[in-house]
Amino acid sequence: MLNNTTQRDLIASAEENNQYKDRLLASLSHNLRTPLNGNLTFLQGAMNDNRVGYSAKDDLIMPAIRSGTLLLNLINDILDYSLIQSQEFSLCLEYKPLRKTLETAFDLFKNNIAAKDLESRLEVDTRLPEKFETDHQRVTQIILNLIANAIKFTFQGGITLRATYKAPGKIDISVSDTGIGMTEKEMEDLKRELGNPGVVLTNSRKSQGIGLGLRVSDDLAKRVGEIFEGIRFESTKGQGSCFSFTVVSSRLPEIECNSFALFSEKSQFDAIPGANIIFSKPSLSQTEIETLNELDKKYNKFPEIYSPLKKNSRSILSPKRHKFDTLSSAKPRASVLTNLTSMTQEILIVDDDPMNILGLGLLLNKLNFSTDKAYNGQQAIEKIQEKCSDGFQYRAIFMDCQMPIMDGYQASKILKKLMRLKKIPMMPIIGCTAFTAKNKLDECLACGMDSVITKPVSLEMITQILINE
Repeated sequence: MLNNTTQRDLIASAEENNQYKDRLLASLSHNLRTPLNGNLTFLQGAMNDNRVGYSAKDDLIMPAIRSGTLLLNLINDILDYSLIQSQEFSLCLEYKPLRKTLETAFDLFKNNIAAKDLESRLEVDTRLPEKFETDHQRVTQIILNLIANAIKFTFQGGITLRATYKAPGKIDISVSDTGIGMTEKEMEDLKRELGNPGVVLTNSRKSQGIGLGLRVSDDLAKRVGEIFEGIRFESTKGQGSCFSFTVVSSRLPEIECNSFALFSEKSQFDAIPGANIIFSKPSLSQTEIETLNELDKKYNKFPEIYSPLKKNSRSILSPKRHKFDTLSSAKPRASVLTNLTSMTQEILIVDDDPMNILGLGLLLNKLNFSTDKAYNGQQAIEKIQEKCSDGFQYRAIFMDCQMPIMDGYQASKILKKLMRLKKIPMMPIIGCTAFTAKNKLDECLACGMDSVITKPVSLEMITQILINE
């Protein structure tokens, strides 16, 4: 039995350790923002520099800016987590257009969504007030985390960001997808994890598990909206999920917008490039319909669905096919391919992040490789088997480790078994992981990967592992 003095000392020591961890997280977040700010500043400068060509801006610089901004959102999540844990969190209220906040968040992910050949839609209730007082940065963080979650678990169909007017000073925001969805048990587990900070985060890669972003978003939603409510969600297995939260403001707009006020200015219909935007109309009176008709004649720009650009149906990395060319070397080694600098070969990139696929693809193109893509291990196996049945093969496979449906570890084991049984030709599997610990790298090799590289990936790293001895 511990005496009271010892118990008090242990409790005090634990509290001191927790405070130190919180301060460390806050300091880490602050220090990370400094170099990231420099990167984003230079990239934005390049976007406005006439010496940089338009194609370079669209294909290279803008994706880098979007990725950097998403990294900044992750840093903000870490910082907010530390502030919430230390009970030092506070909102930063701003009175400005909520619609602009929605468009900015939506715009950051449009390339990621299009890269997976998914439809993207932004639906805005026309009754939203012109300005809304809330912590717009935290609202943006929540939206970004929910969209990122939706992209991760959606492989066909689309993703919709929707804002609905509920009452004066109350707006509902939701992100819905047509992804893999969740079972009743999975939803119950998620509710339990969100409601209990002490529960260990799941590492499920078959359903929509919980990570730092979703947990922080739940905490933030309780602060910008209905107290104790947080993130709400509903889901049907195999059909998709919808995550939502409410934004509440005690400050009402000086002039409340009516159901058609957003149609009164032409500038309200500026579109987000590459996205389908729906302005959902509530029930209108005959007088309001007549007024809208008059506005329609004046501006001729009031369709129910405004589609400035259709979904890009072609991937930026068009695959090319090559006849079987079985590799004789599939042993762990520093270089898995040799003397291929003059050959154009196709490599399969398996990753659940479209931007990772795009970035790695650009580097491989520099080495005269063409690329194909898969978003999880199961999809990769199916693509490899389909290609082999047509008499072709991939020259190599770059395999991410953590993905939904089937992770890289399991996929590598299955692929190596198929190779041993001569169901598919031998081809090297190169692991790509953000883990750097030796035991994690050993785990990659143990499951059948021939080599492992750690993210972020560089051209030098790829050249060394594919070409150099």
